[in-house]
Amino acid sequence: MRYRPHRWPSRTPVKIKAGDGEFSALLIDVNREGARLRGLPEDALQPGASVALATSGLRLNAQIRWKKDETAGLSFAAPLARSALARLRKTGTSRPL
Repeated sequence: MRYRPHRWPSRTPVKIKAGDGEFSALLIDVNREGARLRGLPEDALQPGASVALATSGLRLNAQIRWKKDETAGLSFAAPLARSALARLRKTGTSRPL
């Protein structure tokens, strides 16, 4: 079994750009290696798609790893710096999921 780093809850609105399309979504949990999004159009962003996220003054490159209905998981192109992770953790709790 592969170890998965802890995820922290978030409620951060993001803009996602993929090719010529742009979508709004909600980042619902995050760790240094990836995140989970909710609120994507069902026919958008299939696994393997490269995307750019923009939020909280950050621009992050990532790849969609899985998608189910309007929820998707992604992995960041490079691990997040601790300061970037702190900006994306918006719930005020430090308890990992």
